[in-house]
Amino acid sequence: MRLPIILERTTQRSLRYSKVAWAHNFIEGCMGYSKMVVIFLDVLGSKNMKDFDIKFKIHNLFHGSIQDSQRRQSSNDLSHVAYDRKLFSFSDCAFIFYFYKEGVSESRKDANKLMSVALYNTSLLITKIMSEGFYVRGGATYGDAFIDDVSFFGPAVDCAYYVESKLAQMPRLLIDPEIGSKQYEYETEVYARPQILQSLSRTKKRISTVVMREGSDYYLNALYHLEMEGTLMYEGEMLALDSVKSSLIQAINKDIEIHNEKEFPREFLKLSWLKKYTENASCCLKEDVCSYSETVRIS
Repeated sequence: MRLPIILERTTQRSLRYSKVAWAHNFIEGCMGYSKMVVIFLDVLGSKNMKDFDIKFKIHNLFHGSIQDSQRRQSSNDLSHVAYDRKLFSFSDCAFIFYFYKEGVSESRKDANKLMSVALYNTSLLITKIMSEGFYVRGGATYGDAFIDDVSFFGPAVDCAYYVESKLAQMPRLLIDPEIGSKQYEYETEVYARPQILQSLSRTKKRISTVVMREGSDYYLNALYHLEMEGTLMYEGEMLALDSVKSSLIQAINKDIEIHNEKEFPREFLKLSWLKKYTENASCCLKEDVCSYSETVRIS
């Protein structure tokens, strides 16, 4: 008498299992890597920093960018923008992802443009970090990665970390060698366009670049915006090229006194490289030309 009931229950249970299995297989079939810009940042020397206030300051520098990223994603004001970004931070490090939104047509996708946006926005964050007297090293690439709300993985993630930890060496954000040369050529071509060159020449005595070249290395010009505009209003704080340079060089000189060339040749080389880069940064604005710019936080 119970056999039909048992069979019915077994059939219903099997049906439920088959539905779950189908849903799981469907989700797995839809999931996979996506092409995106991946940037890894590391605040140097923080392992030796034991003071809570200093650690908390570094935490807040990244945390502000995470909050800004979250606001961007939930805001309708930027619904027309084709790309999006996510930032994950842990301790003194951060991974930043830039990717095209779901549904954006292939004709609108451009790896060079996406990398340009990612590098420029990252330069603003690094400028802020450097203004606090911290040094940053990083790696950037474009390739396959997977992200969700809590984590990430993929070849591009591994590559960005490798570029930072093995190739960058100096306190700079180095671009993946396979990407860097193409990005440099792209930027050079953009700035050579007559309409852009003419527009910039009205207020600029020279034109700086987001991507800089040193031999076969291509790296981010972290002070690009301050070179081009002189000042930047970042989250309510006015940053000026001269003041950022002054505070950064002061921090470098202090560290050079501790890490002298004889006893700490590697550290001295890195500090000397950063000092030279900072000293060479100069404002592109013509005399008597004022510029005002600020980052906008979406409420």
